[in-house]
Amino acid sequence: GGREGALGGTIAVGIRIPVAPHHGPIIRVGLGGELLGNSQFYYSHIDLPLGEIGYQYINGHTVFEIGGRGASLITGRYNTGDSFRRELGTSLEIGGYLAAHGEHGRIDVSFMHIAATPDPGTGVDVLRGAACGYVTPKVAICGDGMFIHGDEQPPLPTVPPSTPLSTSSTSIYGGVLVGFAIN
Repeated sequence: GGREGALGGTIAVGIRIPVAPHHGPIIRVGLGGELLGNSQFYYSHIDLPLGEIGYQYINGHTVFEIGGRGASLITGRYNTGDSFRRELGTSLEIGGYLAAHGEHGRIDVSFMHIAATPDPGTGVDVLRGAACGYVTPKVAICGDGMFIHGDEQPPLPTVPPSTPLSTSSTSIYGGVLVGFAIN
C-alpha cells in the first residue's frame, strides 16, 4: 500500500482504590483516538468520553492490569482498497484490555467492538496486540499487530445494480520496531 503513517494516543485520569499496597480496582475517564493508513487502507476514530474500569497490580518493575473499556465515538472511518469505505459516525465502542509489563519486556492486548450505526448497520471489530523484549537496558525489539473486520460500501455513484450494497472486509496489519536508548 505504499508509505504509511500513524498517529494515536489516549489521555485519561483516574484512581486506584487501595485494596492493598500494590493492587486494587481502577477507574479512569479521558479521551483517545488514532489515525492509521496508507494508499490502500485507512482507519480512524476519535473517542470522547472514554471510560475504563479494571484491576491493577503494581510492584517495582511489575505491572499487570486487566479491564474493560467503553467510549462514545465522535467520528471515524474504516476504508480498504481504492474505493470501499465505511463511515463509523457517532456510535458506541466497547471492549477490553490486558497489559503486563516487567523488567524484561511488556505485552499489551486489546479488543474493541464499534457498534457503528450508519449504513450498513453492522459493527466493526478490532483486535490488537504488541509485545516488546528488552534485549539490553538500551535496546528493545517490539512487534505489533492489528486485525480489523467489518462491512464496507462501494462508492454509490458507480455501483452497478447487481452489486451488493455492502461487503465484508478484513485487514491485518503488523510491524517490527527496534528501539535504542540514548543517554
